[in-house]
Amino acid sequence: MTSIVIQSQQEIVDKVSVIDSTAHQSIVSYDTLELNAKLSYTQIKEFFSVIDESNFYVDKNYRYVFHDKERGFTLKMLQHDSARQVQYNAKITIHRAFYETSNTGYLLEIINLYRDKWCVKKVDVAFDFLSNRDNSLIIKHHLNVKGTKLTDLEHHVTDYTGSLKYSNRAGARLVVNYDRNEREQARNNESDYTFANRLEVRMAFKTDEIMFKAFANNDEQAHGIISKHLEGLLFIVDLDSMVECSAYLLRSFKAIQRDTNKVNEYKKRKSKNKLLAEIKRVAKVNRFNFELAYGNNRSRLTEPFKEHMSVDTDSKQLA
Repeated sequence: MTSIVIQSQQEIVDKVSVIDSTAHQSIVSYDTLELNAKLSYTQIKEFFSVIDESNFYVDKNYRYVFHDKERGFTLKMLQHDSARQVQYNAKITIHRAFYETSNTGYLLEIINLYRDKWCVKKVDVAFDFLSNRDNSLIIKHHLNVKGTKLTDLEHHVTDYTGSLKYSNRAGARLVVNYDRNEREQARNNESDYTFANRLEVRMAFKTDEIMFKAFANNDEQAHGIISKHLEGLLFIVDLDSMVECSAYLLRSFKAIQRDTNKVNEYKKRKSKNKLLAEIKRVAKVNRFNFELAYGNNRSRLTEPFKEHMSVDTDSKQLA
């Protein structure tokens, strides 16, 4: 096995500081947010006073669904399955298009009807990097972590680390890595992203674990829960930025992770635990500090959700 020079604690701190602050710039954004609320029937009726009923439609899971593609959100109310309404009966999904529209007040007015009732159920945070995706690496904490690779017709690969099946369960964390330009090309869209290497962290939380009002106000405790989920990620942005022996070790492990047969063979090796410990140690030294990047950007990220009235108060209908 390749020998690794053990670094002092100060050298580790210095190394991480250099990588996080200078070597690997990232663009941090919210891709999707999901809010849930438990409302009374009287409160639900209030939504009909601010949204044109003709924009509602019925789907197989919810009695009322309102989707505004231009303003980037979907409102769903009253599941057909009454058992599922025990925890919540209203859901708002905020899509990426919301951050690109100038009319954010439309959605905020809907949220502000019962602002104290909404909680943050899911948060998808995107980190975009300059590096080539093929030269980055997600380190699984142990070989039993589920991983899935999806390939489109153009042979573009998306890596999923975590369980796709249980990604909506409270406490779940799904990590997705893909090339943004390749994904847009697969959708027949033109794109030329400079920061194309995207790592998306999809997190789900318990009901009432993060209240939306605290989240929107950039509350330290609320966002600390999100940061805690990010701390466990071991992601190497660019293997070429590492010292040669460390890069060789992680490149070898990347080759193992890509091949199911190699993974099964690797599990049988008596020395695997010792080698895994060394891989984790090297990865922790060189990992991208997601929690720091998120903390430095969260004030900007939550700015669109600050409570304010930006709609015409003389008109009761927003649509």
